[in-house]
Amino acid sequence: MELDVVPRLAALAAWQRRLLYATGVLMTLALVAGFVYAETPQRCDSLNEPQGCWSAPLSQKLFYFHVPIAWTAYAAFAVLFVASLLQLIDSGPGTQFWSDVVAVAGAEVGVLLTTLTLLSGMIWGEAEWGVPWP
Repeated sequence: MELDVVPRLAALAAWQRRLLYATGVLMTLALVAGFVYAETPQRCDSLNEPQGCWSAPLSQKLFYFHVPIAWTAYAAFAVLFVASLLQLIDSGPGTQFWSDVVAVAGAEVGVLLTTLTLLSGMIWGEAEWGVPWP
């Protein structure tokens, strides 16, 4: 199967292209805001420090990326679940085709986002605990 991204982009309607570009810009701005403008918590130097301190303060900013990706992965798998149920329940040929397409898309997005969640969690674990996976 070839990656035909350029013809697919050309086939999109003008409003869909604008929505796609706006989404990319807003996601980039959200990541920059989370990593650059968010306040860095204080560093813990001993066990007697107050609540809310971190051993690696900059690793806390990774949660602005990690947690939304995890929730979106759960949503993608929920879409997969609902589309799979629709495929089992409805036997119409048109409905089965679209529910199959939506189920495959939900599975692909869910696996990608779950992988990103695991990778960002391991990066955080390495910075906070010294090992990527306890």
